[in-house]
Amino acid sequence: MKDLPLIAAIVSSGVTFIILYKPFFGDQDDLWECVGCSFKPDLFSLLDGSFAHDFGKSAKLGTYIALCMGAGALTYAGVEALINS
Repeated sequence: MKDLPLIAAIVSSGVTFIILYKPFFGDQDDLWECVGCSFKPDLFSLLDGSFAHDFGKSAKLGTYIALCMGAGALTYAGVEALINS
C-alpha cells in the first residue's frame, strides 16, 4: 500500500507528458530544437544574436518539464493524503 502514491505519481506524470506534448511542441523537430537551445551556453547565444530565441525555447522546455513533474508531485501528495487520512 505504501507504493501506491509512487505508482500513481509516475502514471500521472507520464500521462501528462503525453497529453501536453502536441500543444507544446507539435513535432519532434521543435522538441529537439528546444533541447539544443537549452544546452547552448547563453554567452554563445548572446554573441550570435539569438539570445531571445534560445531563451524562449529553453523556457518552453523548462515549463513543459515543470508542469509534467508538478502533476506527478501533486498526485503523489493527494494519494498519500487519502491513504493516511
